[in-house]
Amino acid sequence: MTNFKELDELFDRIITVNDLEHFTAEVDQSIESMYDLMENNVNLKNHSELEERFSNIKERARKIPVLTIFTAVSLRHPEIAQIADWLKRNVKNKVLLNVVLDSSILGGAVLLYKGIYKDFSLISEVNKLHKKNGLRAMLK
Repeated sequence: MTNFKELDELFDRIITVNDLEHFTAEVDQSIESMYDLMENNVNLKNHSELEERFSNIKERARKIPVLTIFTAVSLRHPEIAQIADWLKRNVKNKVLLNVVLDSSILGGAVLLYKGIYKDFSLISEVNKLHKKNGLRAMLK
């Protein structure tokens, strides 16, 4: 059986949806490489057990919930890693980040998690001001 602590440490390095895609591709490639290397010397039962273990690891990784963050500017990996570190310190559950560029929000961010939508964008605030005070009249 796979050590869950080791898996948790491995999953800690997977912080974005893109990281997950790379991880699962590497697992698939590892399985194929093992088949190639051991093709003539391994009992088929061992092959299926090995493949099942890798499949279980990939399935567990795919079940990590995704937090989608819409931003007006492109975030670089250090910024995404900083967000992931904050989430790790402040949120009990592991989440993957899916960062989406959306210049229409002007600034701030929009968050989507398990169907819950939170809008902290600049365009949202401008629209609220416009509805409340008549932004056009205020700017005259």
